[in-house]
Amino acid sequence: MSVNKSLQEAVNNKDLIAIRGAIYTIILSDPGFKTSKFDEAWDYIKTSGIEGLFDSSDDERILPEEEWNDSYFDELVSELPDCFNEERISKIKKVGRKLYSSSSGQINSRCQRNYQFDNKVEDEDFDSTPSAYKKKRLYGLIGLIAVVIGIVFIFRLIFKGDK
Repeated sequence: MSVNKSLQEAVNNKDLIAIRGAIYTIILSDPGFKTSKFDEAWDYIKTSGIEGLFDSSDDERILPEEEWNDSYFDELVSELPDCFNEERISKIKKVGRKLYSSSSGQINSRCQRNYQFDNKVEDEDFDSTPSAYKKKRLYGLIGLIAVVIGIVFIFRLIFKGDK
């Protein structure tokens, strides 16, 4: 098994964010699932026995095949950190294999870019947590703080009028 060092460290440290980030990165590096890299990493984390790693069921229905495109694939993958489970992975694999694997043996432009990028730099050189995921969590926290401040302000206005 050839699981990269950053994923091994994340599993050893039970770092859920880093594990999810590593899987996210692997999917983006091979969206057609042409190599065994994803399956090896997925099997590795599934057998790790880390509690709380997987989220509950994915309620989102998969679109019909004729509606599958790069944007849909990107949407499924970008939601993976917040919906990390077998169901979501299964959807991503179906869509990725359909969109990014070619029976003619040709590789599409997205896979070609990822292949070239992967061969320039080793996986261990990356921070396994996607910055988009970090930003999303930060914006969520900022939004939550804004809502709390708004509620406090409204309550002060309401109860100030009673005096």
